[in-house]
Amino acid sequence: MPHVPEELARKLRAAGQGHVLKFDDADKLPSLKAQEFIKELETLDLELVKSIFQASIQAQKNTETGTIEPLESYDLLEQCSIQETERWRNLGLKSISHGQVCALVLSGGQGTRLDFRGPKGMYDIGLPSEKSLFQLFAERLLALEVLTANKFPGILREEIQIPFYVLTSRMNHETTIDFFKEHKFFGLKESQMFFFPQGTLPCFTMDGKLILENASKLATASDGNGGMYKAMESSGAVKKLQACGVKYLHVFSVDNALCKVADPIFMGYCIDKKADRGNKVVWKTRPDDCVGVVAKRNGRFCVIEYSEIDRGMSERVDSRTGKLVFGAANICNHFYTMYVCLQG
Repeated sequence: MPHVPEELARKLRAAGQGHVLKFDDADKLPSLKAQEFIKELETLDLELVKSIFQASIQAQKNTETGTIEPLESYDLLEQCSIQETERWRNLGLKSISHGQVCALVLSGGQGTRLDFRGPKGMYDIGLPSEKSLFQLFAERLLALEVLTANKFPGILREEIQIPFYVLTSRMNHETTIDFFKEHKFFGLKESQMFFFPQGTLPCFTMDGKLILENASKLATASDGNGGMYKAMESSGAVKKLQACGVKYLHVFSVDNALCKVADPIFMGYCIDKKADRGNKVVWKTRPDDCVGVVAKRNGRFCVIEYSEIDRGMSERVDSRTGKLVFGAANICNHFYTMYVCLQG
């Protein structure tokens, strides 16, 4: 019966993770299961996962201390002139016409909280059309391609294809691809689509111990939206985008049924500002709206969870605008340049 190699076992024990070997030490693992477990442990970067765990704990501590301040600089679309807004729209459409814009949806999650067994993007939100979230996004891209072609009649409609990248997870990757294939990509070209799964990380107890899912397998979970950068690199997405001439990404969450995918005004605004990153928010109208807000903690931009904001902060109103001071609701609607993706 195969056992965990002595050197690997030594490293695990030295890292304080020797408890994962208890079933191996007791000769309770069937041969095949033991081989699979050994392979999993050999691919585990102990130093990396340790550093990620420590960073997570430190980040949690940071949320408990430090000064929270509202944003002091932002632009409200409602206060921008029609001429300025139109200029941004045209700049965004121009970038789309040149193939410089990619839409990327973060859709690694399942519809569990919606009482739906399957990828969240496949969920029917109850429209009369019975369209899924994925279909809504795809059709908005098609409409945007038509708008772009109408704006630039010198470019053939067929030449305008906005790349649509779909971040999946290990649990829904194949199901998501099959869904798009079954529906003929909702009118998009298969060549403009790219599916890639986010990674996974081992689960820890609060004191930093690896958790076993069963006797011969570590418990793991998807590495979240932040895993997008690593997934883009490892899947070849970054190289593919570079080869296509993409310069800008619109990254959004699959939860947002109202999302203006690759919104030309937002894209044009960020391009005009020469920003590496941009974040579109919706201003809260009620203090008790349960949504995180963009603010500053210790001078750095971050998202403050609604549970971290006390009643006094949540109810503060700007006397000049009449709006909530802490009102920039984060809706996971982001602009990135390819430079940011390359930096990871």
